[in-house]
This record gives sequence, structure tokens and C-alpha cells, in this order.
Amino acid sequence: MARALSHLHSLIRGSVGGLTYFSNQFHQICMRQRTAPVQPNTAWQTGIRSAFDAAESIWETLTEPERDDWRFYATTCIYPGPAGPYAVPGRQLMVGTLALALYAEGISPGLFNLDNLAPAIAGWFNPGPVTPATYGGLTQGIAVSVGVPTGRSAIAVVDVSIAFNPTRTRFKGPWISPQKTLMVLPPASSTKINIDRPIGTLGKAIFTRTRLFTAEAAVDVDEPHALAFPVYLRHICEVPPVNGNDKPPEDATTPPAAAKKKVANIAK
Repeated sequence: MARALSHLHSLIRGSVGGLTYFSNQFHQICMRQRTAPVQPNTAWQTGIRSAFDAAESIWETLTEPERDDWRFYATTCIYPGPAGPYAVPGRQLMVGTLALALYAEGISPGLFNLDNLAPAIAGWFNPGPVTPATYGGLTQGIAVSVGVPTGRSAIAVVDVSIAFNPTRTRFKGPWISPQKTLMVLPPASSTKINIDRPIGTLGKAIFTRTRLFTAEAAVDVDEPHALAFPVYLRHICEVPPVNGNDKPPEDATTPPAAAKKKVANIAK
């Protein structure tokens, strides 16, 4: 970082020619090499910001008794933390959960029915086991097995990471926003979600984050607000056990440019 002493620099701000100019606490103009923004204004970030704005607007329309219902419901949703378990305020839980539902609705219109916003069950939605599974797609990739209990279907939202060195055991980001997988899962089932990965990721570590919303209850009332606690899993990108030709699918994978546009292959 350098300091500019000339008065000609006194009004310089922003980035010019690979350098970023700013003022420190002593009103001195400093410069440093320009870095990429932490939150670039991508279409995906615009979508999640719009979803949060919409969820906040919906909270403002709730009556005080409806807000009290959410405040009580929030006390039953316990988060684990380094200082012990804790709960968040009802407003924060409602806005955060609904924003995720609205964001998913923007990706896949018609997936949710957001007419009913009253909390109806206590605590987190408790799904069945969420575990890594053997990939069963056509090229190479990973798979997540998700269980859903009897009486309530669910919507799975699966985020996937970039490919890391296979020795990495803990996830540190980032998620690939355009490659979010959404799937409606029937009740009393165990569904395998196959996620294709592009060429060059075979044998590398890939992490997933799986979150489930409740969908239709036994009484046919849609409850998208009920959210399961996220499950983080580590996978190693693999080929399917049998592909019919006894040839590694790595050679037949679509080119990287086309692979980015592929939708996750879902199969039971």
C-alpha cells in the first residue's frame, strides 16, 4: 500500500488502472492493488437479495398474533453452536426461511405454494438419513441419498462445491450458485439424487449442502416454512459402477462449456 502526498490526489476515489484509491483515518489518500469484489453483482446475488426483500415485506404485513406464532415457533428451532445451543428471533427465522423458499421458487417456478405462512409444526423438519451415495449417472459425478418420513413430502435443495484436492476433508467454500439442484421427494421414500460433474473433476473431493423444506402435509396443506437443518457431506467424484460399454465415461463427457449448462440428473 502506498500514500499519495501531492494535493493533486486529494479528490481521487475508487479504482483506476488497476489501483484502488481511498482515504485513511488521517485523511491521507492511499492506494493499493485492486482486488476482486467480495460480493460481485451477479444475477444469483441479485436474486437472493430480492428474495430477502420480498420476505421482509411479507413479515411487515403479518398481524401481531401471527408474528407471535413465529416467535414461539422460533424457540423450538435450536441451533448448535460453539458456546452451546441457541435459538434465533422469530422474525429472523421467518425471513431467512421464506427467502430461501422464494429464491428456490425463482429458480424453479411452481415448486412452492406460498399461500400458507403460519407455522404448523414445532421444531425443525426431521428428515430421514441424508448420506453420500454411489453415483449412478451417465458420466461422472456424485450422489446424495435423502430419506423422507411417512406422511409428509419434502423439497430438497442441494448446493455443490467446486472440485478440491482429494485430500481436503473440510469444506471452506465456495458453492456454485448456478448449479443448485431442487427436487420434490415423495413421503416414506429414500431418493438418490445424482449430480453430474464436468470433465476434470474425477477423483477430486466435492462437498454438498442439503436442505429440505416440508411440502404437502397429510392434510394437503403446503408448509414451505418448515426447514430441516442443513447437512454437509464430503464426496469423491466417481464414475458409475457400470456404464454399458466398460469404458471410463471421462472420455465421453460433454465439453466443459456444455457441461456448465447441464441440469443435475435425478434418479431414484
